[in-house]
Amino acid sequence: MHYRKFLIFCLLCLTVAVFPDVQAEAADQAHPPAIIVENKSYGLTWTLTTPAKPGVVQVSLRLRDAGGNPVSGRVVTGEVWMPGMPMEGYPLELRFEEAEGGLYLALVQYGHGGHWQIRAAFRGGDDQVLRQSFDFEIGH
Repeated sequence: MHYRKFLIFCLLCLTVAVFPDVQAEAADQAHPPAIIVENKSYGLTWTLTTPAKPGVVQVSLRLRDAGGNPVSGRVVTGEVWMPGMPMEGYPLELRFEEAEGGLYLALVQYGHGGHWQIRAAFRGGDDQVLRQSFDFEIGH
């Protein structure tokens, strides 16, 4: 009788010990880590955020001026490609849509993992074209 209670106790302990890991692993797969690349140029801070997985994903680009204020109302375009691996159909053109003040979103298709680059551009206040490149690694 004590043996059966001990066995049930051990199974419960094992279940409690293992279940959080299974749950955390499932959460990690559902929400893979994001890649955040921040660059500064033209007196601006450009922050690109992208999921770290291949496929069709949404990327965001946040633009802030030297005082940290959002740079809004711009037409932001871009390109995405793998600099070290020419592929048919790439570079793909990107069109960023402003979601809120200074935050621009675009859909991107990463064909597979590896080294990728996104280049974004918009016209500044003096009509000069401002460009920024972002290099990063996408997992497999």
